[in-house]
Amino acid sequence: MHLLAPGTGRVDAAGGVTGQKPPLDGTLQGGVEGDVVVPDGPGAETTLSVPPTPAPPPAGTHILNFSYNFYGPYAIATDGDEFVYVSDRDQILKFTLNGTLVDTWGGEESGGSPGQFNGPAGIGVDAGGFVYVADAGNQRVQKFTSAGTFVTEWGTSAPYGLTVDSSGNVLTVQTNECNVRKFDSAGTVVASWEFEKPHTCAGFGIATDANNNVYITDLSTDRVRKFDSMGNAISSWTGGGSGFYNPRGIDIDLSGDVYVVDNDNQRIQKSNGNGSFLALWAAGNNPMDVAVDNFGSVYSTDSSLGIVSKWTSGE
Repeated sequence: MHLLAPGTGRVDAAGGVTGQKPPLDGTLQGGVEGDVVVPDGPGAETTLSVPPTPAPPPAGTHILNFSYNFYGPYAIATDGDEFVYVSDRDQILKFTLNGTLVDTWGGEESGGSPGQFNGPAGIGVDAGGFVYVADAGNQRVQKFTSAGTFVTEWGTSAPYGLTVDSSGNVLTVQTNECNVRKFDSAGTVVASWEFEKPHTCAGFGIATDANNNVYITDLSTDRVRKFDSMGNAISSWTGGGSGFYNPRGIDIDLSGDVYVVDNDNQRIQKSNGNGSFLALWAAGNNPMDVAVDNFGSVYSTDSSLGIVSKWTSGE
């Protein structure tokens, strides 16, 4: 069967094509729309109406890559207005919003002393500029000034994702326990809850919105789960397009839109706070975490390519 775009010719009774342009053979191709004429038995023709090809979803536009020689950047966070913090091996690196290195703390080798790290997996920044790090291998959270001066630490098992809510509470997701823990800024537990336990459990990323609702990425069910500030389940969703496949980092902008690293699909997905799909774009080979500043720019880490990228927000 021959498929013809409008004005490219017609199919005669013998199945031949007349006109100025060759036919499009086989399945319909992108860009073909309107009336398509196909043979329908000897001496007969059928005209099919083909709807316009849907426009692709909005996508973030690449702005720049940070000009730093990373080993394998992992967690990322911003203070909103001025700095970006990245975990790389067993260090925390501090950059300007355009990728100029400002400071480092920790070391290239792991350690358990205050100010050292063993697999830092999550970063959060509070309104006062204090930086909190989920020091996963040492099973603790460490707190620093913006200049990297150690302030305090507290123990918690298997902390992976970490965020700070608008009240200054520090929340961690325990990746092997289906558990969220909320601490005050000194490390006292103020709330904790478990989320649904399937056969396996793998909470990974965590973020909060302006109303202190809590969002986590659940690798075991390939979805985002949303809770109120005390852990009551509100909703969950599985992403746009083909859905999430191994969702990892997550962050929320000032408008309440949610950004998720869709790791195995090698992209970032954007939705509103209720899970309605808004945008997606390709983001490297092994994207791990995402952060949004107060100007609407989006930052992502890729641990395989060893890059940190800055994007527009996909409007």
